[in-house]
Amino acid sequence: TMFANHSANNRPPRWLGILTALLLLGVAGVLRFYRLEEAPPGLYPDIAANGVDALQVLRGHLQVFFPENNGREGMIIYLVAGMIHFMGRTIFALLLPSAVASVLTVLAVFLLCQTLYQTVEWDDRLGRVVAYPVWQGWIAGVSAAGLLAVSLGPIIIGRGGWRANLFPLFLALAIATLWNGFQRRSWLWIGLAGVCSGLVAYTYLASRVYPLLLLLFALSFVPDILRKRLKVPIPLLLGYVGISLVVALPMLLYFVANPGQLASRSSELLVVKADQSLLANLGALSQNLLDHLAVLGWSGDPNPRHAYQQMPWLSPLEAILFWLGVGWLCWHWRKPVSRLLLLWLAVMLLPAVLAIDTPPNTLRMVGLLPVVYITIGTSVARLITLLHRVASKSSPNGQAFAIRETRAFGYLGFGTGILVAIWIVVQGYTTYHIYFDKWLPDPATYEAYLGEWKAMIEEVNPKSVDSGEVYLVPTGSQFPRGYHIYQFDYLYTGSLPVHLFKMGESDAAEEVYQALVQDQRQQSVRRVNVVNWTRGEHWGGDGTDRLLFLLNKYAQPESPARYTNYDVYPFQQIELGKPWQLYDQLEPLNVAYDGHISLLGVAFGLHGGEQKLREQPVRLTSELLQQPLWLVLMWRADQPMTADYRVSLRLHDANGALVFQQDQDLRNYDRLTTRGWGAQAIVESLHTMAVPPGLPKGAYQLRAVLYDNVTLTPTVQIGVWQPEYRLAEFIIE
Repeated sequence: TMFANHSANNRPPRWLGILTALLLLGVAGVLRFYRLEEAPPGLYPDIAANGVDALQVLRGHLQVFFPENNGREGMIIYLVAGMIHFMGRTIFALLLPSAVASVLTVLAVFLLCQTLYQTVEWDDRLGRVVAYPVWQGWIAGVSAAGLLAVSLGPIIIGRGGWRANLFPLFLALAIATLWNGFQRRSWLWIGLAGVCSGLVAYTYLASRVYPLLLLLFALSFVPDILRKRLKVPIPLLLGYVGISLVVALPMLLYFVANPGQLASRSSELLVVKADQSLLANLGALSQNLLDHLAVLGWSGDPNPRHAYQQMPWLSPLEAILFWLGVGWLCWHWRKPVSRLLLLWLAVMLLPAVLAIDTPPNTLRMVGLLPVVYITIGTSVARLITLLHRVASKSSPNGQAFAIRETRAFGYLGFGTGILVAIWIVVQGYTTYHIYFDKWLPDPATYEAYLGEWKAMIEEVNPKSVDSGEVYLVPTGSQFPRGYHIYQFDYLYTGSLPVHLFKMGESDAAEEVYQALVQDQRQQSVRRVNVVNWTRGEHWGGDGTDRLLFLLNKYAQPESPARYTNYDVYPFQQIELGKPWQLYDQLEPLNVAYDGHISLLGVAFGLHGGEQKLREQPVRLTSELLQQPLWLVLMWRADQPMTADYRVSLRLHDANGALVFQQDQDLRNYDRLTTRGWGAQAIVESLHTMAVPPGLPKGAYQLRAVLYDNVTLTPTVQIGVWQPEYRLAEFIIE
């Protein structure tokens, strides 16, 4: 039969295999563990959520599947819980299990190549069982695992703490043990294969296509079974399936009891939509396929969490070898190894191709990592085999070429290993340089990993509650729980009162007030520090600066401290005598501008919250002039706008001379400028104005001018020649 016992000569010595494996582990470990605590530069919410659930596991809340944060398989969370138990509540403990899995995947790929290419199979041309060249597995393994160990894309993902890193490890182990089990007719290997295959279900969402790979590969043997070239070992097959199901049974029972969790996340991401035409769905699938295939040599993932400046997974040389390898596999598709690798490539593309996202998303392609590099290793091994065959045929004595029995191929293979090792060292050095000298310091990387949250929490953690300080932090409102809270839940271990608010809620001002009142009852609140996120991305922290607006109304500001992507504004003399609010009510306006934008309402007043009517001149004494004024303007996008606008607040004296000016971008709560608002969007702009001291007594007008942020051209009112609109009048006494 195809999987009969077969001995081969000239195997690589055992010491060489062990030494190679240790070297591969060392290289992969250095590039994945070095400075892991600080690189990546922040803690992404999905990773922090694993830490939060791991803390619950340590408190006895055990689950198979963790439904929060879009649902996550439990293996990574239990591994993280173990690390926290032994190492403490640190970022290193949170990232280490995933990094270890990434390192072990390198070893698994090396061993899998030995398994696949030190085997026997039926040769249709010869009509008999033949063996692969015995050095081919070692050459393919060194090339595949070595390049996987030092490639930039797998290292960026491997260090990121993603649970997805568990999937390629257990996938490679499952296939290696399964192949060994059926080749050797070994119940031990079959048992290990069943355990590994069952554990695949606990790794990552994309693992759900693994049974499809096994099914398609099994069906590919039907012609051999019908021709009686292959006898199916039914007991081993049933044993494998049974052990796999037993190991995966807790997860299966969970989904039986909670069927909505099985497809909740995948249905959200599915690129095929029921409300789209067949042609539109086919077009979306085709484009997604092309985008993800481009990762294998042309262009990369645009997300800095997965790649650096959209670099593809494969270098030009790797890409050439990969596609040559794919061609060789297709040419020899009758070989079981070729069919397995081709099906692996096709099936593991599905999770990425079927998902809607900003393509390509290489995190969803992690199931391809082993087979992509095994294909490269196959190409290297086949090229060396071809060179040796050509050399043998051109030899003077004209001896027939018998590659599995020639010692020369062993020497050639060993020499090839040396050349590949040099290649790996050079690529490893290049990867180290790009990762630590370019990717890590890149502001886009810092922003993608939300490094400002990590920095802010590390600043607050050591502060003592005796300082009388309180921190107020805005969070996003577009997610039910506030997507960015997970970092805080895991990293914050201090005693200082720190309050997180979704400032987009209608009662946010009241919540801020009540929190400070409660703190005042428990201790003396001497300073309130407002965290103001300054990232340009519209992530919904507090896009219109409501929190700062409130504190400027009801407290005395001090000089802010500037940090990367956030500022801290301290306030003293907090007024808590009456509840806080943004404004009492807006006075209606109907001011239409030429740029498809209208001013619908206004509210303004004095420090402390007192609101004034715009038709009545506001009298300001010297004491009132020392406090900032506040202003709220309500805008509406009448149509989608093609320009970004700024509003300029200008104070003119009785002679029309400009004595004060303050300009501000118009942004909505998600920090989007006017071009991103959409038709009929309603947006409030909040302004705090510190009138310059020493102004002469007399009457003043506050006017507003709306202008294009690029051309600086005023957008005048329809039918009005002057671009300025009077908002209020002041009399300085």
